[in-house]
Amino acid sequence: MNTTIDPEISEISEAVRQALLEIRIYQSSHPVGEMRIKSVEALVASRALSPQTAARIGSYQIKFLGFPVRISQEIAVLDVLVPDRAPSVHFIGFADGHAELVE
Repeated sequence: MNTTIDPEISEISEAVRQALLEIRIYQSSHPVGEMRIKSVEALVASRALSPQTAARIGSYQIKFLGFPVRISQEIAVLDVLVPDRAPSVHFIGFADGHAELVE
């Protein structure tokens, strides 16, 4: 069994988690549902996401699916597919701050 972690996959996972953390921190001081943010640029403009984190998730083509209107473990906020791996790697970040690796 190979237990070596692919550095790129590790970095993508960390980028997703950092973005989720920043979004959750922003949510903690703003009423849920107050914002209708639909782009990474709007996240940065509202200070929900740092420019560095925005650049980082952009470099891995992590998709922002929209600011959640409520905090839930079922609402996807971030999505990234890394197709050049066998098998492909798919991460989903949720509004409650957790991320899952989908196989």
